[in-house]
Amino acid sequence: MIGENIILKNSLLDRVYNLLKGQEVPYLTENEIRSIYFQHKKVTIYVKIAPEEKAHVLQAVTVTGNLPRILKGRESQYMVTDNVISRIEADDRKALAPYQQLFGNTDFFTVRIGTKHLADLYYRILPAMRESGNVELSD
Repeated sequence: MIGENIILKNSLLDRVYNLLKGQEVPYLTENEIRSIYFQHKKVTIYVKIAPEEKAHVLQAVTVTGNLPRILKGRESQYMVTDNVISRIEADDRKALAPYQQLFGNTDFFTVRIGTKHLADLYYRILPAMRESGNVELSD
């Protein structure tokens, strides 16, 4: 379901996506006409890193992130972002896999990392996230 207006799942989702790929589809909400686009869009994972300080001493770092909303067809998975439905291609599935394994099928995550593990975050985890090409980091 997208908002409260369209229910797409299983093989129906696969068929609708194949039929409408590359098209803009208008739909009516309670008081306005909106559009949804069926097109390929690269998966982007938005991650924010925020230090937690107490008396100007670093205590931990909170990492929060937004993942795309995932819909499952029979043959493929799809993501919903803003007003776009996109089939998740192999490279994007690979980029999403570690997040889905850790956080399940959610669209938001929060992790608190203590000072003992900050070196791992900054020297191992963040470089790997950057290398994937699917992560947008902000402070």
